Amino acid sequence: MRVDVRGNTQGKYNMFGDLTTQQWARDALPVIVAHAKLGKVIRYEALRSAIGATTNRKMGMVCGIISTTLYQLEHNELEQRWQMGRIPRLTNIVIRTNGKPGEWMCEQITGDRKIAPSSEAYEAEYIEPVFGYQNWDEVLETLTRESIDRALAELDKAREAYSKISDRRNNAETPVKQHQLQKNVFKALNRLNEAEESWAESIELYCRLVSF
Repeated sequence: MRVDVRGNTQGKYNMFGDLTTQQWARDALPVIVAHAKLGKVIRYEALRSAIGATTNRKMGMVCGIISTTLYQLEHNELEQRWQMGRIPRLTNIVIRTNGKPGEWMCEQITGDRKIAPSSEAYEAEYIEPVFGYQNWDEVLETLTRESIDRALAELDKAREAYSKISDRRNNAETPVKQHQLQKNVFKALNRLNEAEESWAESIELYCRLVSF
C-alpha cells in the first residue's frame, strides 16, 4: 500500500538502538538538518561520507529510521513530549547520486520504483516544505535530550547490574563459586562499557548539535 510521504511514516526501528544503521541515523540527523536549514539537498554519497558510513546502499534505510523517529516524536510515542505539531519528512531532501529520490520514495509517489516524479513536482511538494520548516532546532534539541536520557538510564542499569554481580562474586563462599561467577562479571562489565560508550556518544551528539 502506498503512503503519503510528505509526512513521516512509522517503520520498524527508530534511531535509539545499537544497530549500525541506527548509529548512522543518529550521526546523519544533524547533518541533514543543517542542509534543510540552508535550503540544500544532500546526496546519498555526500551523506555517507559525512557520517563515515561504509556504503551508499544503506542510506535509504538510515532515512527510514530517521523518518520513524520523527513520526514517533510528533505522535508523542517517545519519552520526550512534543507540542509543536506536524514535522515534515526531513529525509525527502536526501536524494540519490543521480539526483532522484530513492526507489522506495519513487514507488510511493508514482507507483513504480523505477519511475521518478519530475524534479519540479518533487521539489515543490516534497522538498520545499522541509526547507520552509522553522522548528528544526527544536526537533534536534528534543531528540538529543531523548538520546541522553535513554543513555543515562541504560548506564544506571548497567552500573547496578555490575555492582550486584561483583558483590556476589566477592562474597562467594568458595573459590570455585567465585570462578563460576567470573564469567557473569565479565558480561556485566562489557555491558557497562557499552553503556558508557553510548553515554559518551549522546554527549558528542549534543556537542555537534550546539555547533550547528
